[in-house]
Amino acid sequence: MNLVLILIEWSGKLCEMFFIKRRSQILVSLLAISICAGQANADGPTITVFRGLTFGMSLGGTNNTVAPTDPNAAAFEIQVPGLTFNQYAYGDIQVAIILPYSLTSGSNSLSVSYGANSGARNTTNSFSGCTYFNPSSGYYSALTADTPFTMYVWLGGTAQPGGSWQPVGDYTGVINVSVTVRVDNPSQNYTVQQSIPVDASVIQGLSMTISGSLDFGRLLTDETPNPLNAQTNPNAPLITVAGTGASQITVTYNATTSLTDGHGHSLTFSPGLCGSNLPTSQTTSTPVGSNAKATLSGSRGYTGFYYFWLGGGLNFIPQNQAPGDYSGTFTLTVTYLTN
Repeated sequence: MNLVLILIEWSGKLCEMFFIKRRSQILVSLLAISICAGQANADGPTITVFRGLTFGMSLGGTNNTVAPTDPNAAAFEIQVPGLTFNQYAYGDIQVAIILPYSLTSGSNSLSVSYGANSGARNTTNSFSGCTYFNPSSGYYSALTADTPFTMYVWLGGTAQPGGSWQPVGDYTGVINVSVTVRVDNPSQNYTVQQSIPVDASVIQGLSMTISGSLDFGRLLTDETPNPLNAQTNPNAPLITVAGTGASQITVTYNATTSLTDGHGHSLTFSPGLCGSNLPTSQTTSTPVGSNAKATLSGSRGYTGFYYFWLGGGLNFIPQNQAPGDYSGTFTLTVTYLTN
């Protein structure tokens, strides 16, 4: 007589064993019956940071507000896998957001404030249908068994330089986000934390001075005057720009300027601009076209400079051009590069 033992995987707490006698064999079967205990099965929550909060550059005394829908707002995602627990258990999620109310640059500080609409959240990565909230109040919600939780969050605020006395510099801080998932039967907590950078820059206002003027002297009709080279003309006007050191600027100007004699007659001037961040580098300065970028000398926290020399040429002067004194104004616009 053969004895055959068949073992079925044991995965519970209660079992039955019974014997079946058939022909000359005895079959022993072990039947496993599982009884599910009220356990929660969960992975911890995750925080994925897409970008930090950037206030950009502000003059002292000029507030800079970033809305949560702004590209410079902080953005992150919270995910919680579906929790498996019995019908008597309860799960929830608590999101705590610790905000910096001041940013620092060395020993200097810059105030930051937040309001009822400084935060936005949504279940999709879209502002359509999002809910605005005060980030200082955080977020709380119940969790449903076996249902994954996803939330996208955007945070803004207002940087508040105190006034003209606000020291120039790059200010930094962090937003600390803590996510806790809790199940009460049995009691389990899952917590994850993440830091999100915050930065702002306080700059001094740009200023511009000019010395000299561009003079073509006496000109004859029926010819094109020789252009005045900005690099080699010793009398080229010098334009000095001052601002926060090491900052980038953008330069714009018109391709032509009209010179008039006050009696309805005109000539066309085409500027040629060269520049350097050294005042002694006229001959080695580089051509600067409209919409070009340049970097002020010096370092952050100190005044920096950039120097332009102006040259250019006049168009062909026809034989019937009215004689007279022609003059005009060349306009150069310089702005900080903020991105």
